[in-house]
Amino acid sequence: MMAFSEADYAQIDAYLHNQLTESEKQALEERLRNESDFAAEVEWFRSFIQNYQQLRTRETVEAINQQLRSQAANETPSAPADQDGRVMPLPTDQSVGRRSFRPVWLAAAAIGTVVLSLGIWFSLRQTTDEKPVVVQRTEPTPTRPAEPTTEPEKTSVPTVTPSTREQSRPYLNDRPRLAGQAPAELRSAIDALDNDDPAAALRLLSRVRPQATKPRPADAPAPTTDTAVADDEPLFGAAPTESATTTANAATNRRLDTYRQFYTGLSYLRNGQPEQALRVLNKVKAPLREAADWYSALSYLQLNQPAPGKRLLNQISASPNHPYRNDAQKLLNQLQ
Repeated sequence: MMAFSEADYAQIDAYLHNQLTESEKQALEERLRNESDFAAEVEWFRSFIQNYQQLRTRETVEAINQQLRSQAANETPSAPADQDGRVMPLPTDQSVGRRSFRPVWLAAAAIGTVVLSLGIWFSLRQTTDEKPVVVQRTEPTPTRPAEPTTEPEKTSVPTVTPSTREQSRPYLNDRPRLAGQAPAELRSAIDALDNDDPAAALRLLSRVRPQATKPRPADAPAPTTDTAVADDEPLFGAAPTESATTTANAATNRRLDTYRQFYTGLSYLRNGQPEQALRVLNKVKAPLREAADWYSALSYLQLNQPAPGKRLLNQISASPNHPYRNDAQKLLNQLQ
């Protein structure tokens, strides 16, 4: 049998004395329908009150009846007189005597019942300072030992480290720092690269031809200009003519070839083709070798190959006069 609290017994007492509100009464009656132990406890409490009232009422009635009998035995009855002054005999019929005492007995019993009911009500409805001690007719329920509380396991949030590709990407669109001015033949390709159109720059770079000392013969085949230069072919297609190998044009063509190789590698890199960029940038000679090393390092990082990329960056940061020395040191700090 389940145990009940003092609040439960206070509610039972109020219910048996019809002192609950309508909503409280409905809630308690709902418990009576659903909780058999609670309903049995209410019936036991009701029978306890009724038995106690009956016992006290019987004792009070017997005491009042005994008192009335004592008063009747001690008093001497006087004979009543009629209108003419004659003395009337006292009634001797025992039944008449019983009838004369019945209203008194009933009144006394009613008064005693009312007084007793009020006393019981006040004894049960004690103040909050003197709450009744309720003896519960239930067996103690065994208590389970408290389980040790364990703190929830803390899950560590993994630190997301940017890839080498993401860390090096901001440097790709910087204007290259070159020694000297680029040849005029590359101006349109460089403008396309500055306008973030590396594919157009590659097309324009593939059409650049070396300078010649005499016009091309009319029957000579036209060079292909629609595709980029293959890695295993000279940058300028066919071998230079005999006039182009003169001392005057050799230096110009070498300079043009160097700048064209560099911008071709840079265009490949910005076009998302770092592997092709590396193949071309590795062929770049002075005076653009230092800039080619920087963009070669970025190409390795774009390929997620940090080891060769860091080797080049360390070489650049160790060179005091390298144009990309500060950038290399900054990028190395980010990659650590």
